[in-house]
Amino acid sequence: MTEFDYEVRDRKQLARASRYVKRGSRSKKCTLPHDGLTKKQLKKMNGGVFVFNLNRPMSWREFRTMSEVSQREYIEGLQSKFNANAPALAEMFGVTGNCVRLYLKEVFGIVGKKGKSMTDAERDAWLDFITAPESPARGLEPEPDPEPEKVSDPTHIDNFIVEFSGMISPESIYNTLRSMLNGRSEGTVTIECKFA
Repeated sequence: MTEFDYEVRDRKQLARASRYVKRGSRSKKCTLPHDGLTKKQLKKMNGGVFVFNLNRPMSWREFRTMSEVSQREYIEGLQSKFNANAPALAEMFGVTGNCVRLYLKEVFGIVGKKGKSMTDAERDAWLDFITAPESPARGLEPEPDPEPEKVSDPTHIDNFIVEFSGMISPESIYNTLRSMLNGRSEGTVTIECKFA
């Protein structure tokens, strides 16, 4: 057998064998760390959803709950639209001007001007902005909330009795009541204790 024939035979053998080759992506599953989590664990990983309207006045507490990026966008928007200074922002937030000035300096590095930096027209527009009642967006009338439908809950409990005996901890009583009440806020709870 010549060298050429040997090479041809070798290539044919490789070509026939390629049909039976197992490739990793076809024979193995690619798992991710969150694949083994339960629905409860996945839901716990997701954060809450916050909605902020940057086109209306807000309180200091509401402002502080926003992310720093949103805070910067809100402040810069008010400064560009109304030329708002620290005392004007403080008036809207319900805190002192020094508090707002220090916060803007520490968090964003914004050093505001002290004194009067708003014109009379800007001041009037600012007062209209912070004193205007909330109106629906784009002039649309707010839709009335539909009355919630009463759905019969198969796990509905009208009343229950729980008895603890032996060593009793307040945490176990609290956790049991919390799980049984299931978020309801109306009702009567009577606790009677008999010690041996």
